[in-house]
Amino acid sequence: PTGCYASFNGGKDAVVILHLFRAALAKHGSTTGDWQAPNLVYFEHPDEFPEVEAYLQRCIKELELNMNSFSCGYAEGLQQLIDAQGGRPMAFVLGTRRGDPNSKGQGAFAPSSGYMPPFMRI
Repeated sequence: PTGCYASFNGGKDAVVILHLFRAALAKHGSTTGDWQAPNLVYFEHPDEFPEVEAYLQRCIKELELNMNSFSCGYAEGLQQLIDAQGGRPMAFVLGTRRGDPNSKGQGAFAPSSGYMPPFMRI
């Protein structure tokens, strides 16, 4: 799971994804003996509420999260993340809803959209 990431911005959906991701990593660790802190991505917003920033920092500390923050756009930030991994394949846990843009026809595993760097959606 070293190349698996989830986006975390402190919102309700992101909190659910975070806890599901942590549970999956815990199960993996219990069967392999290989525990790994969740790899997360956060895209900074200059107008973010201070309370949200404080919540993010508290979660990072208390849950021992591996947070990667970017102050650029999504595509650019993900490309930087892929480049930092030496171009290794990356999987991204997303909380996609049926009505979300680009969700039509997506299964449990789907490649990224053409305008994004290559990664596997989970």
